[in-house]
Amino acid sequence: MNLLDKHKIHLLLLALFFCSAGYGMGVETLIPETSAPAGTADVNIQPADKLPPNTDPTAARLIRGPRNIASGYYIIVKKDQHQLKLYQDGILLKTWPVGTGKNPSDKIKAQDSATPEGHYKVKAIHDARSWLYTPPSGGTKARNVYGPWFIRVDTDSTGSFSGKSWTGIGIHGTNKPESIGHDVSLGCIRMHNADVMELKAELDKAPDITQVQVDILP
Repeated sequence: MNLLDKHKIHLLLLALFFCSAGYGMGVETLIPETSAPAGTADVNIQPADKLPPNTDPTAARLIRGPRNIASGYYIIVKKDQHQLKLYQDGILLKTWPVGTGKNPSDKIKAQDSATPEGHYKVKAIHDARSWLYTPPSGGTKARNVYGPWFIRVDTDSTGSFSGKSWTGIGIHGTNKPESIGHDVSLGCIRMHNADVMELKAELDKAPDITQVQVDILP
């Protein structure tokens, strides 16, 4: 065998090697497709925007935590973060800043300036534009203290972590927008007027306003 024949055999072996490896010669190297998890197609919801599975109410109460309700409208107020989150069917719709009680602890007695903590429901929504506010110590009555809407929360003893009932607690607007984000109120939850209007407009879509759940947490 002469040198030319050896060279041809060498080239033939190289060609066979590259073909078997999928290089050149019109042969594609196939890469397995990475499949998306089942049920995630066309879904843009981030994990942080979706509640975890429902928490047993008794267990949630023991730890003063959220019930993580996955059906209907559901509000979570976090006092330490001064935030109100609105969910619908377990999906976060919006987060707003709020002001809460001057006393950051749970409410344990009347006029202690604390926002009560517990698992509650909305009781009613009132037009507060004509309401007058009288300071506890007396003095001149003031208008627009509650903003355009007062979303009354049913803070009864069955829902309160303290086991006590409270009256007059609600989510409302304010004539002091600079107070939002702080411990400032006598127990209610304050929002910017535009924000409480946005919240009220969304809650108007609920089939029954009294079934809107509200968790007020430490």
